[in-house]
Amino acid sequence: MFDFLKKKIEKFTRQVSHKPPAAPEPLEKTFEEPEKPFQETKPTPDEREVEAPEPKTGTEPVAPETKTQLAVPEEKLIQQDTQETSEKPAEAKETPAEKTGVSRGKTFGLNTISKIKQSVFGSIKVKKEDFKDALFELELGLIESDVSMDCARQINHDIGEHLEGLEIKRGENISRRIRQEIKKVLLETMQGSEFDLIGEIKSASAGKKPVVVLFVGPNGAGKTTTIAKIAKMLKDNSTNSILCAADTFRAAAIQQLETHAKNLDIKLIKHDYGADPAAVVFDAVRSAESKKIDAVLIDTAGRQDTSHNLMQELDKIVKVSKPDFTVFVGESISGHGIINQINTFKRISNVNAVILTKLDTDVKGGTALSIFHSSHVPIAFFGTGQELFDLKKFKSGEFAENLVEE
Repeated sequence: MFDFLKKKIEKFTRQVSHKPPAAPEPLEKTFEEPEKPFQETKPTPDEREVEAPEPKTGTEPVAPETKTQLAVPEEKLIQQDTQETSEKPAEAKETPAEKTGVSRGKTFGLNTISKIKQSVFGSIKVKKEDFKDALFELELGLIESDVSMDCARQINHDIGEHLEGLEIKRGENISRRIRQEIKKVLLETMQGSEFDLIGEIKSASAGKKPVVVLFVGPNGAGKTTTIAKIAKMLKDNSTNSILCAADTFRAAAIQQLETHAKNLDIKLIKHDYGADPAAVVFDAVRSAESKKIDAVLIDTAGRQDTSHNLMQELDKIVKVSKPDFTVFVGESISGHGIINQINTFKRISNVNAVILTKLDTDVKGGTALSIFHSSHVPIAFFGTGQELFDLKKFKSGEFAENLVEE
């Protein structure tokens, strides 16, 4: 899961770490450049082999053909050249290398040693130019991964603030360091985004019985199965509950919840198909009060946030049940639209938490990243399958680690 978003972050990390920050300016030179090594001088035209001039015609005898060499002896040339190159002005100051007795050309100069020390023991600073283009690509990648636009821009801005001027020690793994900074930004973005639904219900039931939990959301998001999962978790945590089948628009929904109730050995309150859902809710709450049940879990019909009549009906359910917690159940693959859905349901009832379903089919993962930033509603669980144990508690640290892991 989240492979698409992970690849976008991985690409950004690779682009920045493979383009290392600019090296620091070299230190000023502290000595003169060493003289060029001795090079053998080329012979002058006078020193080259020349042919004897042709004899003049006449009575003069013809001299035999000979070749002559007018080169200066090699010893003299070497001696002369060495003398010239080794001479230095009388007023020239001794260099640090001469003071310490270090001969030139055989060992490193002080400037070279300083560079090596800075390279091994020093640090480098990340400049904005090192990641500017990669950061722009990351923003587009976040939006492609179903991260809301305002959240993507905020994340990019924060990553830029964290990376610019960042000091990285020589020899440190640049890729790992960049991933650490990205993780910090993700954690800052999701700060306060966790909600312990089971713990909150259990705690509230100590002072009030029953605790009313209303589940809302669009069609097909998996509310009925999710309610059964929550009932099982409450039972495993020594908190009893009853189920309320307030989705009277679908006979299949009533039958499905009834099957779950039998498997969990939990009481179910239901009416006939087509009954008033608010009446079912009223009966469920009164039954739980009389039997001192810890919690009532209310299943409602799936409704789109654009359906005015169905939203009015939900308003009636809220007024009858007076829920202690309202949980929005939505698909993680619904993209940016889930933010609008949550905000619309918040106008009817205060949404306390979100459960994201079908996470096992979500390759993008951006929805979870932007929900809290854009709606200020925390996440309680991830639904990862159809079985009753396929409900994973949301942990922001684990989520961020999963996105930046190598």
